Amino acid sequence: MGQITGEMREKYGHQADWIPPGIVVRIDEDEILDRLDQAADYWKKAESAPADLARGYMDMGRIICQAAPRDETEQQAQEWMVKAADAHTSVHAAACITKAHEIRQANPPAPRRVRYRPSPEQLAKAQAVAVLQADIVKAAIAKQARQAEEDRNYQDALAGRRQWTIGDQVRYQRENGS
Repeated sequence: MGQITGEMREKYGHQADWIPPGIVVRIDEDEILDRLDQAADYWKKAESAPADLARGYMDMGRIICQAAPRDETEQQAQEWMVKAADAHTSVHAAACITKAHEIRQANPPAPRRVRYRPSPEQLAKAQAVAVLQADIVKAAIAKQARQAEEDRNYQDALAGRRQWTIGDQVRYQRENGS
């Protein structure tokens, strides 16, 4: 069972409304995206086509979005093909094949598109990398805070507000080349 998400509405705009709610609940998210991608492709073609052709492209996008689920369509067409194979006469077989063809024509499927879906291992790895990066950032911030504290203490020692230490002496010699 699929659903039209806010991201889909943002990306595809009014084309997301072309898929009837009764169809949305009967197809999965991949088929929804396939339909919307195909409708968007037709819409792009329509933008640069003459008026009559543009109307045809837009109609094809709507027809693909409003078609019955591809699994149901193919199942109905296959049932007619089985009837054609079992037919006793060639006329009846031809009629059954024609009916299967009509079902497929009335409900054109959107082409299946390859969609990237990360595996659970990839998701776990990405999460581990994010945690590691957060730890690195925290460590860098802590190091900067320590360095700032050391700098303040060194400045206080140079100004005589704090007792001079061996560490201050080493830093003074390193910075002044002595």
